[in-house]
Amino acid sequence: MAKERIESSENFELILELRNTNGRPLALQTENPFAFTVRVLNGAGKPVMATSTRWDVLYSPQWAIVPRNCCLSFPVSIKSADGAKGSHLDITTLIWKLPDAKYRIEAEYSSGAFGEFKEKPENVTLWKGTLALPPVDVEIKTKE
Repeated sequence: MAKERIESSENFELILELRNTNGRPLALQTENPFAFTVRVLNGAGKPVMATSTRWDVLYSPQWAIVPRNCCLSFPVSIKSADGAKGSHLDITTLIWKLPDAKYRIEAEYSSGAFGEFKEKPENVTLWKGTLALPPVDVEIKTKE
């Protein structure tokens, strides 16, 4: 989920919303930047290359329990340390500085990036798989 129009004075924020339609609680990880991948496309449908990349990322994943027939929402983008706003999309591993235009954001969320962690929750089902998320259309527009 993202706002459809982002002005230069606002933070560009992506939020992942997941719904558990399973008959039992599911455990999944949050706070793992490698579990979420993003592709930004311009108005012509061509990929927009990230402005910069971070691979040496310190992070502290957490397990979240999603009760049956419930939703969980959490941010997958961050506020940039340099205070950049508006056209600055930062998903921790990749950063885009986007000029005014319309874009499509495509993303996947995957448990394959979770690896083997010592402290897994007990008595719940660990979610495993990859979700191709619905694309989101946004417009970057400098405030007039």
